[in-house]
Amino acid sequence: IVGGILGALLGGLLNYVGRAAVDIMFDHYEDRKRAELVIEAIFFLELPALHVVNPAVVKCCYRRLALEYHPDSQRVSSCSEQEREIAKVNFQLLSHAKHVMLEFLENQHHYSSDCKIFIRTEKARRDLENDPLLCFSVLREHFDKGIKTNQSLN
Repeated sequence: IVGGILGALLGGLLNYVGRAAVDIMFDHYEDRKRAELVIEAIFFLELPALHVVNPAVVKCCYRRLALEYHPDSQRVSSCSEQEREIAKVNFQLLSHAKHVMLEFLENQHHYSSDCKIFIRTEKARRDLENDPLLCFSVLREHFDKGIKTNQSLN
């Protein structure tokens, strides 16, 4: 009887600890992915320091960049077909980045404190180090170069 009771208690404890560990790891992974998406949006929209960003600043930066990439703009209409396709993709990325940032600003209470800390520290680190590895502007340049390279190969 004592062995059965101890076995049940030990099994229940291990089950609880196992579930808690899975929840913590899943939440950490999700927080990291959400934070990285917000950081990418910050760099793509070329936003200033995070503590001064609000929905009005996001919309202002979006409008400035939208003039450059909107498919119906005069600048894009006068470009080649290839450059119009690049501008179309950039405009879609720009719209998505705006949505991500506005969602983050309006729903910060849904983000964990670890997620917010990671966003602040990673943004500061990339600003100081001028880290080009993950920011959209560099991805955009690589994308543009890839399109031009593929066109020249054809």
